[in-house]
Amino acid sequence: RYWHNTAVMAHYGELTHFVHYVTIKKYYQKALEAAPDDEWRAFTGKHYASLLLDADELGEAAQLLHQCRDMAISDDARMELQNVQCAVWLKQLQIPYDEALLATIKNSLATLIPYYEQRQNGAQAALLLIDASQIANLTDSFAESLGYINRAIALLRQEDIPELVANAHYRKGTLLYTWAQNGNPQFLKPAMEAYQEALKLFTRDNAPEVFAEIHHHLGVI
Repeated sequence: RYWHNTAVMAHYGELTHFVHYVTIKKYYQKALEAAPDDEWRAFTGKHYASLLLDADELGEAAQLLHQCRDMAISDDARMELQNVQCAVWLKQLQIPYDEALLATIKNSLATLIPYYEQRQNGAQAALLLIDASQIANLTDSFAESLGYINRAIALLRQEDIPELVANAHYRKGTLLYTWAQNGNPQFLKPAMEAYQEALKLFTRDNAPEVFAEIHHHLGVI
């Protein structure tokens, strides 16, 4: 517990002193070694893999997640690990897109989204719906993609998380803008409306780069 809590505090906490990334990794490794059973080890592994994911150490993250999922753990633990694994796969996507990897991610999301919805974790389900929208867009399933992003926006409004609502509108605007630029001008007006919703939160002061990009697209529209 000591090493796990120390690692999590250094990883996520707002501390008065800086903790180096290599040091946080050592904390997690000590926690894994000291874990009393597989469930504890998998719990630590999930957070450690999230750290590796954020640092773009995708190979190491994937290996750790594979090891944890092979342990004698609960179904809930497997789903949490699968959630992080899905995020690793998303970061591994590169042009030209691997069709097998796209299918793997799509199938994984199809399992994860209802899991979090059933547990009334609307925020996590919404974030996964945004990912599903991205994957559908990459496979030219435009209507499916739009359906996912609209479901995500509805869930985030229910959860009352305005920052994520604005981010979802921004993604929706970019999605519709891209379709419009590919010979579908009917999407220009809804793209503009989505961008304008995003601008209710993304201002010149708090998000200058996003603010500038949205205004660039609005100018083109």
